[in-house]
Amino acid sequence: MRQINIAIYLVFPALILGLILGCSNNNSIMGSDPNSMQNLADVPISNPRTNLPTIKTTGTVEYISLEGGFWGIVADDNAHYEPTNLSPKFMQKGLHVQFTATISKVQHLTPMWGIDIDIINMSTLPTNRITPGGTNHP
Repeated sequence: MRQINIAIYLVFPALILGLILGCSNNNSIMGSDPNSMQNLADVPISNPRTNLPTIKTTGTVEYISLEGGFWGIVADDNAHYEPTNLSPKFMQKGLHVQFTATISKVQHLTPMWGIDIDIINMSTLPTNRITPGGTNHP
C-alpha cells in the first residue's frame, strides 16, 4: 500500500508535467510571444564542453523589480535574459553590452521574466543608455 502512495504522489505528477511540457506546440524556449523570446531553432549549439546553446547578442542591462529585484538584460531583439553570474561592474541600469552566454542548466521552475543564462564573455558598447545619477538599482 505504501508503494502505491509513493507512485501517486511522486510519479503521477511528474508524468502529468511531462505531458504538459511535451505536448506544447510552441518551440520557443519559453512563452508564446515569438517576439519576446528567442526561438531554440535560432540558437546555434556551439559550446562542446556543455552541449548547451550559446547566445551571442547585444542588449541593455536593466534592474527588474519583480520578486525582490534582480538584474536582467533586454536584448536588442527584445528577448529577456536573467544572468546567473553578472559581474558587479556591469550592474548599471542602461548599460549597453555585447555578450556571449549559454543557457543555464538550472532554469526557474516558474519562469517569470526571462531565460536564465550563464555569462561567458561580456563587454560594454559605446552606445550606453545609462540613467544619470545611478549605477545601482532604483
